[in-house]
Amino acid sequence: MVNDIMAYVFGKTFGKTSLIKLSPNKTWEGFIGGGISTIVFAVIITGYLSNFHSITCPMNEVIIMPFKKIQCERP
Repeated sequence: MVNDIMAYVFGKTFGKTSLIKLSPNKTWEGFIGGGISTIVFAVIITGYLSNFHSITCPMNEVIIMPFKKIQCERP
């Protein structure tokens, strides 16, 4: 989602060089801008999500119980 949106924004803002003849509205600037934006977003969102214990809790076995509270030791 981030890649598509940012590729569109960068392509419309800075796009001059056509990427492929099959789709003339796609540009190298949009392709590169979308890729870099995706990497930046991934780094930011993983830093944010790593603060949640339920995401970083290591599980030793798979238990399929939808409402069971996660039990694990904090380091």
